[in-house]
Amino acid sequence: MKNRGLRVWVLCSVLSVFSFQFFPPKAGPPVAEAVSPAQDELKKIKQLEAQILSDVKDKKAVKSLEMLSEMYFGQQQYDSFVAFLKKLDKKKPLACELPVGYYIALCRFHQLLHWEETQNWKEYFDLGSTYRQELFAETEKIAQSCPVSAVGIRAQVLSWIGHKTHNDEQAEDALKKLLDMVNVYAKSAVDIQVLKDVADTLARHGEKGFAKSVYGSYVSCLLNVEQSPLKLQAAAEGALKESNSELAEIIYDRYIEIVKGSLAKDNLAGELTLIIKSFATDGWSKGSDPVYAEKVFAILKEACGKEYFTQELQYIRAYNLQRQKEYQRAAEEYAVLLADFPKSRYVDEAEFKLGILSAYILDKKENALTHWQNIISRNVSLGYVAESLYQRGLLYHYEENLEPAKVDYTKLLELITGNADFENLLERVNERQKEIQELGPIEYNLKMFLDSVFKKLALHQAAPELFVAPYKALSFQHEQVTFSLMQLQMETGCFAPELTYLWSGDLGGNYLAPTTAEFTAQYQSAGTKVVNLVVVSPSGVVGSTLEMVDVYDQQEKLVSK
Repeated sequence: MKNRGLRVWVLCSVLSVFSFQFFPPKAGPPVAEAVSPAQDELKKIKQLEAQILSDVKDKKAVKSLEMLSEMYFGQQQYDSFVAFLKKLDKKKPLACELPVGYYIALCRFHQLLHWEETQNWKEYFDLGSTYRQELFAETEKIAQSCPVSAVGIRAQVLSWIGHKTHNDEQAEDALKKLLDMVNVYAKSAVDIQVLKDVADTLARHGEKGFAKSVYGSYVSCLLNVEQSPLKLQAAAEGALKESNSELAEIIYDRYIEIVKGSLAKDNLAGELTLIIKSFATDGWSKGSDPVYAEKVFAILKEACGKEYFTQELQYIRAYNLQRQKEYQRAAEEYAVLLADFPKSRYVDEAEFKLGILSAYILDKKENALTHWQNIISRNVSLGYVAESLYQRGLLYHYEENLEPAKVDYTKLLELITGNADFENLLERVNERQKEIQELGPIEYNLKMFLDSVFKKLALHQAAPELFVAPYKALSFQHEQVTFSLMQLQMETGCFAPELTYLWSGDLGGNYLAPTTAEFTAQYQSAGTKVVNLVVVSPSGVVGSTLEMVDVYDQQEKLVSK
């Protein structure tokens, strides 16, 4: 592969060690003594060194130097390699053709890294500063001598990483210089791979914004080379296989721009659907980027029309938005699913979630009651009918409208009493009935959640965010489902406040201490399980939130119609 050695920031080589037992033959000529792998490697090193020194202008010398670097780095023979490189430098090779200085810098970079990894602190502190300065001096010379070249850019990357990892004041200037060099090089790039490598390195070191910009330059250069949409598509798929969703998205953006004007509507819809499924979450997988999936959903609807949304695709769009916590938009898309596919197998799940979102997040309590009534009237899924009766009864109960609450609770008991799968729900509804019979208040944690929703108790210091993993679970496999609170960012002065966590809802039979910020549950019955949380500080209610997990009797097979 062209320039393979230059493209690798961390080079490694593994020596295979062969062992065998020698059993002399009964007759025949003597067997020559075997050459050890180390001896064979040393022989190859000497041959490569001789080849390079014999003619530094030979184009093969570049390839030989790449191979030689891999061998030396694989053996951690850094000083020996530098000694050879300085010997080579006396032959005065062209700096941009046979970049000796780059390899000296790369060698010192790996040597310092090796000492850190092996905790060889004596060498590190004795020689680290000297070698680091050598790295910076050599990269500076290469960057100045070859500013509009792949090797110049790679040298500057080494310089920037060296400054950044050492956390010195020159890191910012080194990064600016790198980006300036990239911008100039991109206008007439010969080796466009260097642009991708720079972007990858920026992303790995937390410079996501700059990485995205350089990926854009890479894709622009790629378009100059690869005019075929199929090759662009292959490049995007390759980026996804590398888990590089940022690059894949930039390539797909350009790909979509091209095919929107050339493909028939049916074919375009098919292509966009495949892209969506590469990024969206369907619950069984989290998806590489649900936000980008929604962007492509919008393109699909605008370019092809809603008639290309199957029930599967419409469900994924709504679910995708739900998992982004875009609850208003998720509710709108779940409503579209109900309207366009009233016989869909997703109907009860979608309508139950509409009820939950309407009641506890979107401030549309009457809509919630209507959605739960629809589920009860359809009477298709026992799990969703039972949970709808409980949720509706709970709202009546909270409003002290006790007669309809008692009716819903009683009907619910008739449906689930004796069914072991609904043990947790049975316990909750018995508790609610007891509260009504004894004229007592609703259980404290649950009442605090309802009060925080309907009486707006939150201090609005911070919005608690609750997360669940996995998003979907199978009841018969007794899968562990974990609910966890994202750490709150609160302005509290010098000391962090002592927070209390009030959990309620379907906790899978758990009884949680108020110091618990995370718990794990198992669910025996199918349906959407709702967990509520109120976070309280000494000053009062910080905020409330809820999360849902979908539990199935068997893993759903996504349908296309």
